[in-house]
Formats: sequence, structure tokens, C-alpha cells
Amino acid sequence: MRTQRTILHVLAAASLIVSGTGDAAAQAVTEVFTNYQGFWQSSSATLPDDHHMLIGFTYDGVTYSTGVNDQALTDNSITFTEGSFEALNILKLSTTPVGQYRIFQGAAVDGDASGEGTFTAPTDSAAMASYLTDGDQGLDFGTGLANIAGGPTRVAVSNLQSSAINDGMPDLLWTQMAQPNATNDTLVFLDESGQPVGDSLVVDWAGISSVGNWSSDFFNLDGSWVSGPDPKPIRVLAIDFHDLALTSGVIGDVTTVEIHWGGSSDPAFIALNSESFGVPCDQLTFSGLQLVSAASSPATADATISPTISNGNEPYSLISILTGDTLSSSEWSTILPGRYVMKALDNSDCTSSNSITISIPNRACN
Repeated sequence: MRTQRTILHVLAAASLIVSGTGDAAAQAVTEVFTNYQGFWQSSSATLPDDHHMLIGFTYDGVTYSTGVNDQALTDNSITFTEGSFEALNILKLSTTPVGQYRIFQGAAVDGDASGEGTFTAPTDSAAMASYLTDGDQGLDFGTGLANIAGGPTRVAVSNLQSSAINDGMPDLLWTQMAQPNATNDTLVFLDESGQPVGDSLVVDWAGISSVGNWSSDFFNLDGSWVSGPDPKPIRVLAIDFHDLALTSGVIGDVTTVEIHWGGSSDPAFIALNSESFGVPCDQLTFSGLQLVSAASSPATADATISPTISNGNEPYSLISILTGDTLSSSEWSTILPGRYVMKALDNSDCTSSNSITISIPNRACN
């Protein structure tokens, strides 16, 4: 039976109670840093009113960068742990009911920071969804969607890393950019059959403290202006795989993340920790396999080969297609002479789509 975990109302600024099995406790981010006018932090009295990217955040007392602009954090004397985050690649959303949706953006984005400016309405579902993935690494706080229609959105994910479970660094960041209502959002991981893996997480945004405010305009889907400039609160929830009861035994079954919108969600983006999700298998590149030195004799395993592998999760290995043997990097200099057909293998059990053939001679036949 699937257990459902609910983030309940609490008074503490950062610590949130999560019901259900286990001892998981998703937490609110307590500070965010962006590149608004070069550098901005949410404890500032200034309200950002333009495009600005999340460059860092503080969670459980530690500040992490997102990889967008680490130098800006350094230049402003922010001590941080390096990270890499990117928006979940939401490609489309339900377009009904049309009257429910709002598009929000920084009050100055439309060219008029004090009122109605020029705005071009999205033409289809993909254009709508792009408001959740725009900006550097998709992390633009200055755009998003309000009142997303209730119902599920599924996005394919892969290579979730068991080493990321409960490691202290968030695996997901979920944003809420306007005043929350009573409805809750839900997140759950699914396997290839669409069955839940681990627990679902129900988010009560009203119980999550805001980190600061920003200045926004709101528009209808037909392009008409609704209001602005309006000061709105910024909320960010940090989620660990552990909060959804993912374990090393089941995390490899995950193929999809499902967000079930409650009907009043106002996200700028949902972000993934790039290292927690690893590199997709189709990015693993096996581009070369060279002979460094031949074997000293027909029966001696001392030939050396040198593969060129990139864009996967290190450490890399090679698989002999003919024998099924896996050769780690330490074994690339202990090869018997012969003919080999090799594929690359990375630490996430991704194999390269291509294979490379190499013939290894021995010095006695040279």
C-alpha cells in the first residue's frame, strides 16, 4: 500500500513535519540568492521586478549554489557549497479551464514597472509550459504560471542516484510565487508501469514560510492584463529522495515523476539537482578506443588500451560485447591480445549506444 506524506502547518520557519512512515522532514528554503541587478538576496527590502535567476539558496543552515553564477556568490562574500540545479523539463500542460490560468512575470518585464505594458499571450500548451523552464538552466524567478489546472503532469526522469538519498543536499526544489490557497499539491515517483515507487508527498504551501517578496504583473491566457505591480511572497521547498521513502533498493525503478497540481499552484519552476538525477543514458558518449601498447606475448595480459568516454557518470568501464566481461579503468592496461568489440559503461549502468572494435596484437607477431 502506498503511504501518503503530508506537510502540515507549523509555526517554525524552516522545519516542516511530514506524516507517514520513516523520519523524513522536507524543509523550507530559508534564503534565496538571485542575479537581479547583479546580486540580490531575499532578506533584502528590494523587490525584484524583472527576470532574475536562482543562483543559490540556504537549506538546513547550508548555502548551496545552483551553478548559474557561482562567481556572484563569491564576489558578495557568500560561503557556499557548489551545486548544479536545472528546471524539470515540463513540456506541456493542460490548457483547460482557460479562465483559471494566469501568467505572472516581473512587473518590469513588460516594459512598464508601474502598470500594464506589452505582453504577448502564449499560443499553445508548449508555450505555456515554457514559463516553467525559461532562463539560465530554467531557473528564472521572474516568470511562471498561476492557478495551474488541477490534475497530473508526468515527466520522464532517469538515473536517480542512490548516493543522493539523505546526503544533506536537496534533490528537488519546488517554488510557489504567489499567495497559497487551501488546496495541496502532490509529488510522487513512478515506475515504468505507472505504479508508485516509495511514498507520495503532499505539500501544504500555506504551512511553508516565505523567504521574501517580489513585484509581479499577472495576465490572462488571452493576453489581457489582470493586475500589477503586486508584491507576492516567494516560497521554496527543498525535497530529498528520502522524503519520498526512496531507498537504494527501489530508486532504480523510477522512470517518471508525477506532479498532481491542486488547482491553485503558482510555480516559477521545479528544479532538479543535476547530480542526484545523473546524466541521461543517451548523453553517454563513447567516441574513441585506441591501442596504447601491444601484449608482450600471446598469453600475457599486459596490453594497454585507452578509451575516450564523456558526459556520463564517472567512473567509466568497458564491456566486451563478445564475452560480457566488464573492464574497469584499472584493467585497461591488463588486456590479453585478441579482437574485442567494446561498449562504454558508466556508474549509472548506462551503456553507450555505439560499439567500437579493436584488435590487440602481441609483440611476438610484430
